[in-house]
Amino acid sequence: MISKNIPLLLTNVSNSMQISFIIAALISIIVAILFFYGRRKYLHDEQMKEITYIDSLTGIWNINKFSIEAEDILCNKDSRNFAVLSMDIVKFRYINDCYGHEMGDSVLKYVAQKIEDNLYEGEIFARTSCDKFVILAEYIDQTQTVERLKDACLQLENFEQNNQTIKLCFNCGIFVMEEQSDIVLGLDKADIARKYIKGKSKNSFAFFDSKIEQELIRQKEIEDGMEKALENGEFVVYYQPKIDLTTMEISGAEALVRWDSSKHGFLNPCEFVPILEQNGFIVDLDFYVLEQVCALLKKWIDSGIKPICISVNQSRKHLSNSAYLKKLQCLTEKYNVPSELIELELTESMFFDNKEVVVKTMKNMRKLGFVLSMDDFGSGYSSLNLLKEIPIDVLKIDKSFLEETETSEKTKIIIEQVVIMARKLKMKVVCEGVETQEQADFLKKVYCDTAQGYLYAKPMSLMDFVETLETQKMIS
Repeated sequence: MISKNIPLLLTNVSNSMQISFIIAALISIIVAILFFYGRRKYLHDEQMKEITYIDSLTGIWNINKFSIEAEDILCNKDSRNFAVLSMDIVKFRYINDCYGHEMGDSVLKYVAQKIEDNLYEGEIFARTSCDKFVILAEYIDQTQTVERLKDACLQLENFEQNNQTIKLCFNCGIFVMEEQSDIVLGLDKADIARKYIKGKSKNSFAFFDSKIEQELIRQKEIEDGMEKALENGEFVVYYQPKIDLTTMEISGAEALVRWDSSKHGFLNPCEFVPILEQNGFIVDLDFYVLEQVCALLKKWIDSGIKPICISVNQSRKHLSNSAYLKKLQCLTEKYNVPSELIELELTESMFFDNKEVVVKTMKNMRKLGFVLSMDDFGSGYSSLNLLKEIPIDVLKIDKSFLEETETSEKTKIIIEQVVIMARKLKMKVVCEGVETQEQADFLKKVYCDTAQGYLYAKPMSLMDFVETLETQKMIS
Protein backbone atom coordinates (compact mmCIF):
# COMPACT_ATOMS: atom_id res chain seq x y z
CA MET A 1 0.00 0.00 0.00
CA ILE A 2 2.80 2.25 0.95
CA SER A 3 4.67 1.41 -2.21
CA LYS A 4 1.69 2.49 -4.24
CA ASN A 5 1.71 5.97 -2.58
CA ILE A 6 5.42 6.62 -3.10
CA PRO A 7 5.07 7.96 -6.68
CA LEU A 8 2.25 10.25 -5.53
CA LEU A 9 4.36 11.44 -2.59
CA LEU A 10 7.33 12.06 -4.88
CA THR A 11 5.09 13.94 -7.25
CA ASN A 12 3.79 16.13 -4.41
CA VAL A 13 7.32 16.76 -3.20
CA SER A 14 8.41 17.63 -6.73
CA ASN A 15 5.49 20.00 -7.13
CA SER A 16 6.27 21.62 -3.78
CA MET A 17 9.89 22.09 -4.79
CA GLN A 18 8.84 23.60 -8.10
CA ILE A 19 6.48 25.97 -6.35
CA SER A 20 9.18 26.89 -3.84
CA PHE A 21 11.62 27.45 -6.67
CA ILE A 22 9.14 29.64 -8.52
CA ILE A 23 8.39 31.60 -5.37
CA ALA A 24 12.12 32.01 -4.67
CA ALA A 25 12.68 33.09 -8.25
CA LEU A 26 9.82 35.59 -8.05
CA ILE A 27 11.18 36.95 -4.79
CA SER A 28 14.65 37.27 -6.34
CA ILE A 29 13.19 39.07 -9.34
CA ILE A 30 11.20 41.39 -7.10
CA VAL A 31 14.27 42.05 -4.93
CA ALA A 32 16.33 42.71 -8.07
CA ILE A 33 13.68 45.04 -9.45
CA LEU A 34 13.47 46.87 -6.13
CA PHE A 35 17.27 47.04 -5.95
CA PHE A 36 17.65 48.38 -9.46
CA TYR A 37 14.72 50.75 -8.97
CA GLY A 38 16.18 51.93 -5.69
CA ARG A 39 19.62 52.29 -7.26
CA ARG A 40 18.17 54.18 -10.19
CA LYS A 41 16.19 56.40 -7.86
CA TYR A 42 19.31 56.98 -5.75
CA LEU A 43 21.35 57.90 -8.84
CA HIS A 44 18.50 60.09 -10.08
CA ASP A 45 18.25 61.81 -6.70
CA GLU A 46 22.00 62.31 -6.63
CA GLN A 47 21.89 63.69 -10.16
CA MET A 48 19.07 66.04 -9.21
CA LYS A 49 21.01 67.14 -6.15
CA GLU A 50 23.98 67.88 -8.37
CA ILE A 51 21.82 69.86 -10.78
CA THR A 52 20.11 71.64 -7.91
CA TYR A 53 23.17 72.37 -5.77
CA ILE A 54 26.30 72.24 -7.94
CA ASP A 55 27.56 74.76 -10.49
CA SER A 56 28.13 72.71 -13.65
CA LEU A 57 31.13 74.73 -14.87
CA THR A 58 33.28 75.07 -11.75
CA GLY A 59 32.00 72.14 -9.68
CA ILE A 60 31.46 74.36 -6.63
CA TRP A 61 28.17 75.12 -4.89
CA ASN A 62 25.53 77.25 -6.56
CA ILE A 63 23.30 79.80 -4.86
CA ASN A 64 20.72 77.17 -3.77
CA LYS A 65 23.19 75.14 -1.74
CA PHE A 66 24.96 78.26 -0.50
CA SER A 67 21.72 79.74 0.87
CA ILE A 68 20.81 76.54 2.73
CA GLU A 69 24.26 76.12 4.28
CA ALA A 70 24.65 79.82 5.06
CA GLU A 71 21.31 79.94 6.85
CA ASP A 72 22.33 76.93 8.94
CA ILE A 73 25.69 78.54 9.83
CA LEU A 74 24.11 81.85 10.78
CA CYS A 75 21.38 80.26 12.90
CA ASN A 76 23.86 78.06 14.78
CA LYS A 77 26.89 80.31 14.92
CA ASP A 78 28.97 80.67 18.06
CA SER A 79 30.57 83.94 19.06
CA ARG A 80 31.90 84.57 15.55
CA ASN A 81 30.46 87.26 13.29
CA PHE A 82 30.07 86.81 9.54
CA ALA A 83 29.88 89.00 6.47
CA VAL A 84 28.39 88.28 3.05
CA LEU A 85 30.66 89.18 0.15
CA SER A 86 29.35 89.61 -3.40
CA MET A 87 32.14 89.88 -5.98
CA ASP A 88 32.50 89.90 -9.74
CA ILE A 89 35.28 90.28 -12.30
CA VAL A 90 35.72 93.77 -13.73
CA LYS A 91 34.87 93.83 -17.46
CA PHE A 92 34.61 90.06 -17.68
CA ARG A 93 32.63 90.44 -20.91
CA TYR A 94 35.72 91.82 -22.61
CA ILE A 95 37.65 88.67 -21.68
CA ASN A 96 35.05 86.54 -23.48
CA ASP A 97 35.02 88.90 -26.46
CA CYS A 98 38.79 89.21 -26.78
CA TYR A 99 39.98 85.72 -25.83
CA GLY A 100 36.91 83.54 -26.41
CA HIS A 101 34.42 81.82 -24.11
CA GLU A 102 36.69 78.84 -23.53
CA MET A 103 39.31 81.14 -22.03
CA GLY A 104 36.57 82.89 -20.06
CA ASP A 105 35.47 79.55 -18.60
CA SER A 106 39.05 78.80 -17.61
CA VAL A 107 39.24 82.14 -15.82
CA LEU A 108 36.08 81.32 -13.83
CA LYS A 109 37.46 77.92 -12.79
CA TYR A 110 40.72 79.58 -11.78
CA VAL A 111 38.93 82.18 -9.66
CA ALA A 112 36.77 79.51 -8.00
CA GLN A 113 39.84 77.46 -7.06
CA LYS A 114 41.72 80.48 -5.69
CA ILE A 115 38.76 81.57 -3.57
CA GLU A 116 38.46 78.06 -2.15
CA ASP A 117 42.19 78.08 -1.31
CA ASN A 118 41.73 81.29 0.69
CA LEU A 119 38.73 80.25 2.81
CA TYR A 120 39.02 79.78 6.56
CA GLU A 121 37.43 76.83 8.34
CA GLY A 122 33.67 77.28 8.53
CA GLU A 123 33.52 79.70 5.58
CA ILE A 124 31.60 78.86 2.40
CA PHE A 125 31.27 80.23 -1.11
CA ALA A 126 29.41 79.70 -4.40
CA ARG A 127 29.18 80.86 -7.99
CA THR A 128 25.77 82.44 -8.52
CA SER A 129 25.82 83.56 -12.17
CA CYS A 130 28.29 84.28 -14.97
CA ASP A 131 31.30 85.90 -13.24
CA LYS A 132 29.64 86.52 -9.86
CA PHE A 133 30.69 84.73 -6.67
CA VAL A 134 29.36 85.01 -3.12
CA ILE A 135 31.20 84.22 0.10
CA LEU A 136 30.13 83.87 3.71
CA ALA A 137 33.30 84.89 5.52
CA GLU A 138 34.24 85.32 9.15
CA TYR A 139 34.14 89.01 10.08
CA ILE A 140 36.39 90.70 12.61
CA ASP A 141 36.44 94.31 11.41
CA GLN A 142 36.54 96.34 8.19
CA THR A 143 40.31 96.67 8.14
CA GLN A 144 40.90 92.93 8.42
CA THR A 145 38.28 92.18 5.75
CA VAL A 146 39.76 94.68 3.29
CA GLU A 147 43.28 93.35 3.90
CA ARG A 148 42.08 89.81 3.20
CA LEU A 149 40.42 90.96 -0.01
CA LYS A 150 43.50 92.87 -1.15
CA ASP A 151 45.67 89.82 -0.52
CA ALA A 152 43.23 87.55 -2.38
CA CYS A 153 43.03 89.95 -5.33
CA LEU A 154 46.83 90.05 -5.46
CA GLN A 155 46.89 86.25 -5.73
CA LEU A 156 44.20 86.36 -8.42
CA GLU A 157 45.75 89.23 -10.34
CA ASN A 158 47.45 87.34 -13.17
CA PHE A 159 45.73 84.50 -14.98
CA GLU A 160 48.10 82.69 -17.34
CA GLN A 161 47.24 80.15 -20.02
CA ASN A 162 48.65 79.29 -23.45
CA ASN A 163 51.42 81.89 -23.08
CA GLN A 164 48.80 84.58 -22.49
CA THR A 165 48.41 86.64 -19.33
CA ILE A 166 45.12 88.27 -18.40
CA LYS A 167 45.06 90.84 -15.60
CA LEU A 168 42.04 90.38 -13.36
CA CYS A 169 40.37 93.01 -11.17
CA PHE A 170 37.34 92.64 -8.91
CA ASN A 171 34.41 94.57 -7.46
CA CYS A 172 33.27 93.37 -4.04
CA GLY A 173 30.26 94.45 -2.01
CA ILE A 174 30.19 93.53 1.67
CA PHE A 175 27.35 93.32 4.17
CA VAL A 176 28.14 92.58 7.83
CA MET A 177 25.49 90.22 9.20
CA GLU A 178 26.01 91.03 12.92
CA GLU A 179 22.74 90.01 14.60
CA GLN A 180 21.15 89.41 11.21
CA SER A 181 20.57 85.79 10.12
CA ASP A 182 18.47 86.40 6.98
CA ILE A 183 20.88 85.32 4.25
CA VAL A 184 18.58 86.57 1.45
CA LEU A 185 18.69 90.06 2.92
CA GLY A 186 22.46 89.78 3.33
CA LEU A 187 22.93 88.75 -0.30
CA ASP A 188 20.72 91.60 -1.52
CA LYS A 189 22.61 94.25 0.44
CA ALA A 190 26.04 92.89 -0.51
CA ASP A 191 24.85 92.97 -4.14
CA ILE A 192 23.72 96.57 -3.76
CA ALA A 193 27.11 97.56 -2.35
CA ARG A 194 28.85 95.81 -5.27
CA LYS A 195 26.70 97.56 -7.86
CA TYR A 196 27.34 100.87 -6.09
CA ILE A 197 31.01 100.70 -7.10
CA LYS A 198 30.53 98.88 -10.42
CA GLY A 199 32.21 100.50 -13.40
CA LYS A 200 35.60 101.14 -11.84
CA SER A 201 38.58 99.56 -13.59
CA LYS A 202 40.53 98.48 -10.50
CA ASN A 203 39.97 96.36 -7.40
CA SER A 204 37.20 98.09 -5.45
CA PHE A 205 35.46 97.20 -2.18
CA ALA A 206 32.40 98.75 -0.53
CA PHE A 207 30.55 98.02 2.71
CA PHE A 208 26.80 98.45 2.69
CA ASP A 209 26.13 101.41 4.98
CA SER A 210 23.79 104.32 5.57
CA LYS A 211 25.38 106.31 2.72
CA ILE A 212 24.53 103.61 0.19
CA GLU A 213 21.08 103.28 1.74
CA GLN A 214 20.52 107.02 1.26
CA GLU A 215 21.70 106.67 -2.35
CA LEU A 216 19.05 104.01 -2.89
CA ILE A 217 16.37 106.25 -1.43
CA ARG A 218 17.49 109.08 -3.73
CA GLN A 219 17.53 106.70 -6.68
CA LYS A 220 13.94 105.71 -5.90
CA GLU A 221 12.94 109.39 -5.72
CA ILE A 222 14.58 110.05 -9.10
CA GLU A 223 12.75 107.11 -10.67
CA ASP A 224 9.44 108.19 -9.15
CA GLY A 225 9.84 111.74 -10.50
CA MET A 226 11.33 111.18 -13.97
CA GLU A 227 8.11 110.94 -16.02
CA LYS A 228 6.54 113.99 -14.41
CA ALA A 229 9.79 115.90 -14.87
CA LEU A 230 9.75 115.19 -18.61
CA GLU A 231 6.12 116.33 -18.85
CA ASN A 232 6.89 119.52 -16.90
CA GLY A 233 9.95 120.45 -18.98
CA GLU A 234 12.42 120.02 -16.11
CA PHE A 235 14.93 118.37 -18.43
CA VAL A 236 16.98 121.08 -20.14
CA VAL A 237 19.31 120.73 -23.13
CA TYR A 238 22.72 122.36 -22.77
CA TYR A 239 25.24 122.80 -25.60
CA GLN A 240 29.02 122.48 -25.49
CA PRO A 241 30.82 123.99 -28.51
CA LYS A 242 33.31 122.02 -30.62
CA ILE A 243 36.23 124.04 -31.94
CA ASP A 244 37.80 123.57 -35.37
CA LEU A 245 41.52 123.58 -34.57
CA THR A 246 42.40 125.02 -37.99
CA THR A 247 40.04 128.02 -38.04
CA MET A 248 39.54 128.20 -34.23
CA GLU A 249 35.83 128.73 -34.83
CA ILE A 250 32.86 126.80 -33.51
CA SER A 251 32.22 124.04 -36.02
CA GLY A 252 29.66 122.06 -34.05
CA ALA A 253 28.29 121.31 -30.61
CA GLU A 254 27.28 118.46 -28.36
CA ALA A 255 23.79 118.45 -26.86
CA LEU A 256 23.88 117.46 -23.20
CA VAL A 257 20.91 116.98 -20.92
CA ARG A 258 20.55 118.51 -17.45
CA TRP A 259 17.74 118.10 -14.94
CA ASP A 260 16.50 121.24 -13.20
CA SER A 261 14.40 119.38 -10.64
CA SER A 262 11.67 121.16 -8.74
CA LYS A 263 12.41 118.88 -5.78
CA HIS A 264 16.18 118.29 -5.84
CA GLY A 265 17.47 121.37 -7.66
CA PHE A 266 19.94 121.24 -10.52
CA LEU A 267 21.16 117.68 -11.17
CA ASN A 268 24.20 116.70 -13.20
CA PRO A 269 23.89 113.79 -15.65
CA CYS A 270 26.11 111.52 -13.51
CA GLU A 271 23.40 111.64 -10.84
CA PHE A 272 20.49 110.51 -12.99
CA VAL A 273 21.67 109.13 -16.37
CA PRO A 274 22.96 105.79 -14.98
CA ILE A 275 19.62 105.29 -13.20
CA LEU A 276 17.58 106.11 -16.31
CA GLU A 277 19.89 103.91 -18.37
CA GLN A 278 19.20 101.01 -16.04
CA ASN A 279 15.41 101.37 -15.99
CA GLY A 280 15.09 102.14 -19.71
CA PHE A 281 13.67 105.67 -19.40
CA ILE A 282 16.82 106.94 -21.12
CA VAL A 283 15.18 106.01 -24.45
CA ASP A 284 12.43 108.60 -23.94
CA LEU A 285 14.92 111.16 -22.69
CA ASP A 286 17.26 110.69 -25.69
CA PHE A 287 14.40 111.30 -28.11
CA TYR A 288 13.35 114.36 -26.11
CA VAL A 289 16.88 115.81 -26.49
CA LEU A 290 16.94 114.87 -30.17
CA GLU A 291 13.63 116.63 -30.74
CA GLN A 292 14.91 119.79 -29.03
CA VAL A 293 17.94 119.72 -31.34
CA CYS A 294 15.73 119.24 -34.41
CA ALA A 295 13.56 122.18 -33.32
CA LEU A 296 16.68 124.39 -32.94
CA LEU A 297 18.06 123.41 -36.35
CA LYS A 298 14.64 124.05 -37.93
CA LYS A 299 14.53 127.51 -36.35
CA TRP A 300 17.97 128.36 -37.71
CA ILE A 301 17.13 127.12 -41.21
CA ASP A 302 13.82 129.02 -41.30
CA SER A 303 15.62 132.19 -40.11
CA GLY A 304 18.23 131.96 -42.85
CA ILE A 305 21.00 131.11 -40.38
CA LYS A 306 23.65 128.62 -41.46
CA PRO A 307 23.24 125.67 -39.08
CA ILE A 308 26.07 123.69 -37.54
CA CYS A 309 26.15 119.94 -36.90
CA ILE A 310 24.99 118.99 -33.39
CA SER A 311 25.80 115.66 -31.78
CA VAL A 312 23.39 113.77 -29.53
CA ASN A 313 24.29 110.83 -27.30
CA GLN A 314 22.40 107.61 -27.97
CA SER A 315 21.93 104.89 -25.37
CA ARG A 316 22.59 101.21 -26.09
CA LYS A 317 18.94 100.65 -25.16
CA HIS A 318 17.87 102.01 -28.55
CA LEU A 319 19.59 99.29 -30.51
CA SER A 320 17.33 96.55 -29.13
CA ASN A 321 14.25 98.51 -30.24
CA SER A 322 13.03 97.56 -33.72
CA ALA A 323 11.21 100.90 -34.05
CA TYR A 324 14.35 102.98 -33.39
CA LEU A 325 15.28 103.72 -37.00
CA LYS A 326 11.71 104.60 -37.94
CA LYS A 327 11.45 107.02 -35.03
CA LEU A 328 14.70 108.71 -36.09
CA GLN A 329 13.40 109.14 -39.61
CA CYS A 330 10.00 110.42 -38.48
CA LEU A 331 11.61 113.03 -36.24
CA THR A 332 13.78 114.56 -38.98
CA GLU A 333 10.85 114.49 -41.39
CA LYS A 334 8.59 116.16 -38.82
CA TYR A 335 10.95 119.15 -38.57
CA ASN A 336 12.18 118.91 -42.18
CA VAL A 337 15.80 118.91 -40.98
CA PRO A 338 18.62 117.35 -43.07
CA SER A 339 19.82 114.29 -41.15
CA GLU A 340 23.47 115.10 -41.94
CA LEU A 341 23.20 118.01 -39.47
CA ILE A 342 22.75 115.48 -36.65
CA GLU A 343 25.63 113.43 -35.30
CA LEU A 344 24.61 110.39 -33.28
CA GLU A 345 27.20 109.46 -30.64
CA LEU A 346 27.53 105.79 -29.71
CA THR A 347 29.75 104.63 -26.86
CA GLU A 348 32.42 102.04 -27.59
CA SER A 349 31.09 99.70 -24.88
CA MET A 350 27.77 99.09 -26.66
CA PHE A 351 29.54 97.10 -29.37
CA PHE A 352 30.14 94.26 -26.92
CA ASP A 353 26.44 93.53 -26.37
CA ASN A 354 25.60 92.26 -29.83
CA LYS A 355 28.10 93.49 -32.37
CA GLU A 356 26.27 92.10 -35.41
CA VAL A 357 23.01 93.87 -34.50
CA VAL A 358 24.83 97.12 -33.69
CA VAL A 359 26.77 97.15 -36.97
CA LYS A 360 23.62 96.41 -38.99
CA THR A 361 21.71 99.20 -37.22
CA MET A 362 24.57 101.64 -37.77
CA LYS A 363 24.67 100.90 -41.49
CA ASN A 364 20.96 101.69 -41.69
CA MET A 365 21.49 104.89 -39.68
CA ARG A 366 24.07 106.00 -42.23
CA LYS A 367 21.67 105.17 -45.08
CA LEU A 368 19.28 107.66 -43.46
CA GLY A 369 22.06 110.27 -43.70
CA PHE A 370 23.06 110.63 -40.03
CA VAL A 371 26.66 111.29 -39.05
CA LEU A 372 27.94 108.59 -36.69
CA SER A 373 30.63 108.96 -34.04
CA MET A 374 32.24 106.60 -31.56
CA ASP A 375 32.41 108.22 -28.14
CA ASP A 376 35.07 107.31 -25.52
CA PHE A 377 37.35 105.79 -28.15
CA GLY A 378 40.22 103.96 -26.44
CA SER A 379 38.43 103.25 -23.17
CA GLY A 380 37.75 99.60 -24.11
CA TYR A 381 39.90 96.67 -25.16
CA SER A 382 38.97 96.19 -28.82
CA SER A 383 38.94 99.67 -30.29
CA LEU A 384 41.19 98.91 -33.26
CA ASN A 385 39.38 95.68 -34.10
CA LEU A 386 36.08 97.54 -34.14
CA LEU A 387 37.30 100.09 -36.69
CA LYS A 388 37.59 97.34 -39.29
CA GLU A 389 33.89 96.59 -39.13
CA ILE A 390 31.84 99.57 -38.01
CA PRO A 391 30.71 102.47 -40.23
CA ILE A 392 32.01 105.47 -38.28
CA ASP A 393 32.49 109.06 -39.44
CA VAL A 394 33.98 110.57 -36.28
CA LEU A 395 36.24 109.24 -33.51
CA LYS A 396 36.00 110.95 -30.12
CA ILE A 397 39.19 110.26 -28.19
CA ASP A 398 38.47 109.54 -24.55
CA LYS A 399 39.53 112.39 -22.26
CA SER A 400 41.53 109.99 -20.08
CA PHE A 401 44.12 109.83 -22.88
CA LEU A 402 44.49 113.58 -23.01
CA GLU A 403 44.99 113.82 -19.25
CA GLU A 404 48.17 111.76 -19.62
CA THR A 405 49.76 113.71 -22.47
CA GLU A 406 51.55 116.15 -20.17
CA THR A 407 53.38 113.30 -18.39
CA SER A 408 53.49 110.46 -20.91
CA GLU A 409 55.33 110.51 -24.24
CA LYS A 410 53.79 107.15 -25.11
CA THR A 411 50.28 108.63 -24.83
CA LYS A 412 51.25 111.46 -27.17
CA ILE A 413 52.49 108.94 -29.72
CA ILE A 414 49.25 106.93 -29.45
CA ILE A 415 47.05 109.99 -30.02
CA GLU A 416 49.16 111.14 -32.96
CA GLN A 417 48.95 107.71 -34.59
CA VAL A 418 45.17 107.55 -34.00
CA VAL A 419 44.80 110.89 -35.84
CA ILE A 420 46.95 109.64 -38.75
CA MET A 421 45.01 106.36 -38.91
CA ALA A 422 41.64 108.13 -38.78
CA ARG A 423 42.61 110.42 -41.62
CA LYS A 424 43.54 107.40 -43.78
CA LEU A 425 40.20 105.81 -42.91
CA LYS A 426 38.47 109.08 -43.89
CA MET A 427 37.30 109.76 -40.33
CA LYS A 428 37.37 113.02 -38.39
CA VAL A 429 38.85 113.12 -34.88
CA VAL A 430 37.42 115.01 -31.91
CA CYS A 431 39.35 115.17 -28.66
CA GLU A 432 37.22 115.91 -25.61
CA GLY A 433 38.27 117.10 -22.18
CA VAL A 434 40.67 119.81 -23.39
CA GLU A 435 41.43 121.94 -20.32
CA THR A 436 44.90 123.45 -20.81
CA GLN A 437 46.64 125.41 -23.54
CA GLU A 438 49.43 122.81 -23.56
CA GLN A 439 46.89 120.14 -24.48
CA ALA A 440 45.41 122.32 -27.22
CA ASP A 441 48.86 123.09 -28.67
CA PHE A 442 49.68 119.38 -28.78
CA LEU A 443 46.41 118.58 -30.60
CA LYS A 444 47.13 121.27 -33.18
CA LYS A 445 50.62 119.89 -33.64
CA VAL A 446 49.33 116.40 -34.50
CA TYR A 447 46.61 117.87 -36.78
CA CYS A 448 43.61 116.76 -34.71
CA ASP A 449 40.46 118.11 -36.39
CA THR A 450 38.34 119.28 -33.49
CA ALA A 451 38.61 119.96 -29.76
CA GLN A 452 36.02 120.16 -27.03
CA GLY A 453 36.51 121.10 -23.39
CA TYR A 454 36.54 123.67 -20.61
CA LEU A 455 39.47 125.54 -22.16
CA TYR A 456 37.04 126.78 -24.80
CA ALA A 457 33.63 126.55 -23.16
CA LYS A 458 31.62 124.62 -20.61
CA PRO A 459 28.20 123.20 -21.51
CA MET A 460 25.84 126.18 -21.60
CA SER A 461 22.18 127.02 -21.91
CA LEU A 462 20.69 127.57 -25.35
CA MET A 463 20.58 131.34 -24.80
CA ASP A 464 24.26 131.49 -23.83
CA PHE A 465 25.19 129.18 -26.69
CA VAL A 466 23.47 131.40 -29.27
CA GLU A 467 25.19 134.46 -27.76
CA THR A 468 28.55 132.67 -28.00
CA LEU A 469 27.92 131.91 -31.67
CA GLU A 470 26.99 135.53 -32.31
CA THR A 471 30.13 136.75 -30.54
CA GLN A 472 32.26 134.55 -32.74
CA LYS A 473 30.30 135.79 -35.78
CA MET A 474 29.09 132.31 -36.61
CA ILE A 475 25.62 133.75 -37.08
CA SER A 476 24.49 137.34 -37.64
